[in-house]
Amino acid sequence: MFWLMKVLSALLCLLLPLLNASVPTVCQPGQFRNYNTNKCEPCPVNQYRSKSGTDISCDICSTCKKGSEIIRMCTKTEDTLCSCKSGFMPKDVLKQEICFCDKGYGLNDEGDKCENCSNGYFTDKIDSICRKWKECKSGFKVPGSRTSDAVCKNTSEGLTEAPTATSKSSFQMTIISSTTSSTTTTSLPKNRQNILFPVLICVGILLLTGLLCMWKVTHCIHNNKKEATRQESVCKKPVEESGEKSLSLLV
Repeated sequence: MFWLMKVLSALLCLLLPLLNASVPTVCQPGQFRNYNTNKCEPCPVNQYRSKSGTDISCDICSTCKKGSEIIRMCTKTEDTLCSCKSGFMPKDVLKQEICFCDKGYGLNDEGDKCENCSNGYFTDKIDSICRKWKECKSGFKVPGSRTSDAVCKNTSEGLTEAPTATSKSSFQMTIISSTTSSTTTTSLPKNRQNILFPVLICVGILLLTGLLCMWKVTHCIHNNKKEATRQESVCKKPVEESGEKSLSLLV
C-alpha cells in the first residue's frame, strides 16, 4: 500500500506541470499572452488591450483621418479617441475617424474647414467648394438654396457657376482651360470637314470615270461579238448555196 501511494504521488508530480502548461494564462488589460511562453507581456507601441483575456495579440490603435482630430491619444488600455472638426459630419458616429463636409457646406482652400455656404451660394456634393447661383436676367423659375442651384425662367439662360471668392483665381483658370479646350475641339471638326470635302469629291470623280471606262469596254466587247457573228453568218451562206448547186449537177 505504501509503495502504491508513492507511485501515485510521483505520477501527480509529473502531470501537474503538463496540466498547468495546457491551461492558458489570463492577462490583464494592456497585456497579451505570449503563445510560446504562456506568459503575459505588455502591448507593443501603437497597440492596446481594453479587456482582460487569453488573446495572443493586442489591437492596433485607430488613427484620426480626414475631417477629424484627436481628442485622446492611444494608450496600452484605451484606443485613440477621434472627433469631427467643426462643420464636418462623421461617417461612423461611434468612432468618428473619417468625417466629411456635407451638402450645403463648403470646404476652404486648404480643405481643413467646413463652413455653411453663404446666401447665393450652394453645394450639391459632399466635400466640395461653395458655388454661386446662376444669374437669371429673365427671373428665377426655381430659386436656389444652400444645396441646389437656381433655375432660370429661360432655360437657355444662366452664367457658368462660380465658387467662393477665396478661389476665384482657380476658377478663372478652369474657365480659361475649358474655353481653350472647347475652341480646339470645335476647330478640329471644321479642319476635318475642309480636308474631307475635296477628298470625297476626288473619290467620286474617280468612281465615275472608272464606271464610264468599264461601260465603254463592255460596250466595245459586245459590239465586237455582234460583228463577229454577222461575218460568220455571211460567210456560211455562199458555202451552203455552192454545196446545193454541186449536188444538183451531180444528180
